[in-house]
Amino acid sequence: MPHPIAPRFADVNGIRLAYADRGKGRLVILLHGFPDTASTWDGMVDALVANGYRAVTVNMRGYPPSSPAPDGKYSVRRLAGDVLGLMDVLKVERAFIVGHDWGAFAAYAAATIAPDRIAGLVTEGLPPIAVYNQGLRETLARPHHLYLRLHGLSAWLVRRRNFRQVDHLYKTWAPHFKPSKPHLAAVKTSLAPKGRARAAIEYYTAPMTKGDKAQFKQPLSVPGLIFYGYDEPRTRREMFRRAQEGYSLPLKTVVMPNVGHWPHLEKREQFQEETIAFLNSIISPGSSEKTEALNLPRKPA
Repeated sequence: MPHPIAPRFADVNGIRLAYADRGKGRLVILLHGFPDTASTWDGMVDALVANGYRAVTVNMRGYPPSSPAPDGKYSVRRLAGDVLGLMDVLKVERAFIVGHDWGAFAAYAAATIAPDRIAGLVTEGLPPIAVYNQGLRETLARPHHLYLRLHGLSAWLVRRRNFRQVDHLYKTWAPHFKPSKPHLAAVKTSLAPKGRARAAIEYYTAPMTKGDKAQFKQPLSVPGLIFYGYDEPRTRREMFRRAQEGYSLPLKTVVMPNVGHWPHLEKREQFQEETIAFLNSIISPGSSEKTEALNLPRKPA
């Protein structure tokens, strides 16, 4: 069950970032993608807290109650800077990151910029930046790469007919998944305030600089776990199959049949079990033993 708590705020990287903080133990930062909200992680947070972790969910820049970027910048480097800046505010040197979609790209970038600060990555929705290729095949398979790059026009498209585009994207990107009405309502509510739909789609208009591409294409030197569903387009699945090329350390990959773009929602229990087991397998600095316990919250009767 969700545990709504009042958001906290941190002034980082030129914006006011909203986050929720639950539990005690090693820190896990959870980053959502598009179209989604921080509440997408409610079930994962319950599992983390039950297993002795501290879980911090972040409202990505531009998503209320976080502030929009005053300069309109939503580059992957900025997203990574938000995460690392939040860690500074929390006075935590190392953390795990769980990221979906744009949250995954932010996680990859943060691990490239400051690998010594990232204990491990759990990602889904997008493969490592090192193997991601937004070429013709990817664009044809996911045409939102074109029509969400039109700034104000794209924001209008997302907002029209009561955010019908949000329903379309969930149906298209996860054909075997039917999100709950409250979930979709929360996503649409987050995009409704003035300028917020525009902020969310501006992520798609911020291409990487030549320098960022060179840096972020380097293999990641942190432990990794990656999920992808077989309902992703063939070109995207091919990238996921090459994900190990984006890591210099062994990468665990979990492939889920009849799952699309949201593994953490479509196969909640498996995602939580695999994630907790992965986190438990990583020895924290100063510890000589791995944690083996696994305690997942039971579903309500």
